[in-house]
Order: sequence, then C-alpha cells, then structure tokens
Amino acid sequence: MGLPWFRPKVERLSLRGDAKGLVQALIDSHQLREDCVSALGSLGERSLGPLLAVLGDDIDDPLEEDDLRSVGEYLALAIALVGQPAVMPLIDLLSSDSTTARRRGMGALALIQDRRAIAPLLEAVRHEKHSYTRAEAIRALGDVAGTECLDVVIAVSTDPYAWVRRQAASTLGNLRDDRALSPLRSLADATNAWDPSDPIGDMQFGAASPGDAAMRTFHRARLQCATAGSLAMLGDDVALRWLLERIQGAAGRGYQDWAAEELGRVGGAEATQALDRALRAPGSGVLKAAVRALAETRDPSGTQLLEEALGTANKKDGKVISRGLRWRKLLQSARPAGGAPASLPPYQ
Repeated sequence: MGLPWFRPKVERLSLRGDAKGLVQALIDSHQLREDCVSALGSLGERSLGPLLAVLGDDIDDPLEEDDLRSVGEYLALAIALVGQPAVMPLIDLLSSDSTTARRRGMGALALIQDRRAIAPLLEAVRHEKHSYTRAEAIRALGDVAGTECLDVVIAVSTDPYAWVRRQAASTLGNLRDDRALSPLRSLADATNAWDPSDPIGDMQFGAASPGDAAMRTFHRARLQCATAGSLAMLGDDVALRWLLERIQGAAGRGYQDWAAEELGRVGGAEATQALDRALRAPGSGVLKAAVRALAETRDPSGTQLLEEALGTANKKDGKVISRGLRWRKLLQSARPAGGAPASLPPYQ
C-alpha cells in the first residue's frame, strides 16, 4: 500500500543521516509520513534540532482521504521517538511565543511521559490563555502525571471554554479513577441541559462567535460523546449503549465519527466489535474514524482487527487500513517502558 516507489528516497535520506531532508519529506509527502517518522526515530538525537525547528510552523496540511492525523501530530510522534533527550528542549518550548509550537510540544511530552514535565504542564493548565493549547496541556498532564492530577482535571471540567471541558472529560476517563464519576455525571447533566441556540450561554470558543449556534451544537455533541466515553470507561453501561447506538447512525453522521473515537478509548469486546463492524460495512462512511480508533485504542485487539480487515478490503479502503496499522506500530514503539499507553488529541 502507499507509494513504494518513493520509499527509496526515505532510505537514502536515512542512510545519509539527513534529518532535515526527512523532516521536509514528512511535511511534503502524505504517503511517506509513517516511513519518515520511523527513520527520524532511528536517527535519535540527530533528528531533534530539525524537528524542533519546524514545530511552530504554520503548515498548510489539507488531509488526504487516507490521512489519519495531521502533520503536526506526526512531527510530535517523531520527537517522542527521540525519547529522553527531547524532554528539556520540549519543556523550554512551553514558553515559546508560538501557540502552535507549545501545543505540538505538549503532544510530544504526552507521548514521552517524563515526570520532569509535570510542573511546567501544570503551570500551562493554570495559565495558558489559548483554549485549544490549554486543552492539550490537560491531556498531556493526565498522561504524564496520572491520577496525581485528578483534582486539577476535575477543577478545569467547569472551564468556560468548550474545548477545554471536552478534554477534561476525556482525561477524567483516561485516568480510570472512580472519583471521576461524580464530576463526569455533573458535566453530562450540564451539557445535556445546555441550549445551543442561546446566544449568551456559558460556552465560549477560541475564534468562534459565542452566538454561533452551529458551532455551539458541534461543541455540545463533542462534549456529549467525550463524557459518555469516559463514563463508559468507568463502567457505566448506559453510556456505552448510548455510544453503540450512535456509531450505528442513531443521531446522524457526525455522531458516528465521534462515537467511533470514544469506543476506541473505551476498548473491550463490545466496543471493538462495533468498530470492526463499522470498518467492514460496504461503503462505510465511518471507515476512517473506525480505523483511527482501532489504531489508537489501548485495547490489544486493535492490531488483529485491522490486519483481518486489511485482508478483505478493497484497494481504496486498504490504503486507509494499512496506514492505520503503521500508525499503530509507531505509537506502540513510542510507549515508554512500563508506562501507560498515551492518549491522542481529539480528531478535529
């Protein structure tokens, strides 16, 4: 799958130790991104400078049909594969003037899971002004600090910005601590009671107008799915049934993708079987979301389900599934020894 005739280019760049060339190939060539990330990881610390140099760049990245993640997330994963030598430069990056660099740096710290990042990430959660970047700080803090940060995450679950609340909801589930049940149910009740047509409301978004009802409806749906996913992770069967209905299309097309994302977080037999069915359905509109969910799930069955689906897929779907398998392998190689699998930011 992919573009095998371009891969010798990656091999040549790797043999020459040309980290800068590999970074540029990662940015320019959608189909080569997994290969470039792997090659950059193999170069180790030599790739760190070129990667950090572009981390704040405003890269025009229209997603192709078989892209699972943005170029920024591939860059963050490549840095994470460098490991410990990247930690202090990434921490220094948290004081950058570039919100993009800060956010992508946080994504890399989430994958590396070095405890030296806890204090600066906590500072970012408390003081970062950009809501999307603050949300990323919450996710990274949860992955690095674990249940130590539970009270902090509960506190930000009432943040006025919808994206921050959504990430707090996700992180509360990822921590898998029953003390999160009560704040999650409170958040679910508040989200369900919120009227998106209210021009005032209590939800705010970065660049979006507070009066934009369509955007408010979008954020309400994302919050509902994230909260249901986290409640299901903590054993709430009603929340799991709610997600299983939505991946089947019970509430419209948008909910299907978001329910797939959440079922990947939940894991377990029922969730992964629902993703497998979505993956194999003829002409499935939720194919890419299901592939991404299985590629990123902490459930060990993700690899087998993707491999089995690849064996029966048509050429077009097979390209997406093949990239899902390669993305999953890279994520697993970035996992620190003895560490918990890192989460991924919500797909936008």
